[in-house]
Amino acid sequence: MKSPYPALVIALRSLQAALYKPEFLPMLLDAVTEGWDRGQRAKSLISIRWEDYWERPLPELREAFDLA
Repeated sequence: MKSPYPALVIALRSLQAALYKPEFLPMLLDAVTEGWDRGQRAKSLISIRWEDYWERPLPELREAFDLA
């Protein structure tokens, strides 16, 4: 879902880390970058009826929805 809120959260958490725990900032930015990239590649999960998938193994679902 496209919205400005994820960017706001990323900016505020990065600022918080820079001010209070600067040693964690590189790790945080690496995680944000990886998460952003995975999110861009993943299929939308918003309209999925998860009840239809409860019996399927998690690795199979990750592959089916490009989450691996």
